[in-house]
Formats: sequence, C-alpha cells, structure tokens
Amino acid sequence: GFWHPQTGGVFGWRSVPTAPPPLELRPGLTLRITRPETYTIDVADVQTGRTLWHYNTSDHAERVVSPDGRFVAAIGKYGGTVVRILDAKTGDLVQKLEAHPGIIRGLSFSSDGRLLATGGNDGSVRVWDATTSSNISTWNTSGREVLAMAFSPDGRQIATGSKASRARIWDVASGQPLGQPLTGHNGAVLSVAFSPDGKTLASGSGDQNIILWEVASGEPLGQPFASLTGEVWNMA
Repeated sequence: GFWHPQTGGVFGWRSVPTAPPPLELRPGLTLRITRPETYTIDVADVQTGRTLWHYNTSDHAERVVSPDGRFVAAIGKYGGTVVRILDAKTGDLVQKLEAHPGIIRGLSFSSDGRLLATGGNDGSVRVWDATTSSNISTWNTSGREVLAMAFSPDGRQIATGSKASRARIWDVASGQPLGQPLTGHNGAVLSVAFSPDGKTLASGSGDQNIILWEVASGEPLGQPFASLTGEVWNMA
C-alpha cells in the first residue's frame, strides 16, 4: 500500500498474487524473491539483471541491506544470538558478531553503512562498527524486548519498538533517551522508520495500526490509521 504521510489516507495499492516485486533496492543492487516456494532471495545487478548470489531465507529470519549497498546483515531463522555481515555483491562473510546473550530481534544500518545497531530480547541496544565488528556502545532500554529499530538519516538517533507497546528515540552518542516513550499502540511495536528529513517517525504495531510522530516534540501527527494488511512488521 501507498500512504499519504500527513493524513494516513491510502492513495495507491498493488496486489502481488504471484511473483513479488524487489524486496530492497540499493545502489547498483536489487534483492528479489525469485523462488518463493524455496524461500530463496537473489541479489542481482540492477543494470544487467544478472544474479550475483542468493541465499535461502528459511535460514535467515531477518536481514537488512546497508543504504550504500555494501553489506547485508542477517540473523538466524529463530532469532539467534549471532549476526552475520555479508558482502552484498559476493555473499562472502565479512564479520560475525556474537551480538547479544539473548535472541536478537532488531537490526538497522546507519545511512553511511558504517554502523550496525542490534536489539534483543535482553532489552539492550548495541551499536557496532560494521567493518571491524567492534562494539562502539551498549545501553539498556529498561523495557521489554526490542523488536524493531531504525537509525535516523543523520545517524545521530536510533528509534526502537518494544513488546511493551511503545516506541522510543535514543541519542546514539550517549545512549540516553530523547523525550518520553511514544505511547499510543495497543500491541507490540514491530517496526519503526524515520522520514528522509528525520523529522517524522512512523511506528507499526501488532494492533494493525500505524502512528506518525513528530520527532522534536514526541507528539502524534493525527490519529492512528489502519494498515489494511494486518500486523505491521516492516516499513521503509
């Protein structure tokens, strides 16, 4: 679905009953499902359409592509405690992070692809150097499991969504919360995403609603609106 960012009204809809469209589009690359019956995702060159490599998503429940198209980060099918950072063009393993003592739920790259943030059911957020695997910072959210996360476009903030039905925005440098928790959902917050200018945050929930927030004030922009597709697990 395509939504108006101010009103929440639907202005477009596309049904894909057979072959799904690309999952991700990054500089020079596209990730697409070409064999849905085997859960296979192909990484292809945008210009030539040639498949560079592929992997089976039954082994990787969550994956994110860095905005610069250099890396793919993936965690195991059932969550797991390890993050594998792969070269997006070759599929080669770049780094392996023993990221959390508990199951990892959230992944997000900074806009320059240099940092990777992870969140787990231990309630912590950890920020890593994607190329060296060094842990830059760690903080506890003092809440329940971190289920979703997203860097702001400037890389200075991280938004998290939790099982406690709330979203929150954090300062990356200090690990301190910015403002109060963003409360308004009646279910776990499963996805969060910043607008390109960093002024608006969208949160999606198991209550099947999406809420838009003004980042500066922490106030909702209008009323929640229904996703029409059930639980909101992914936004971009």
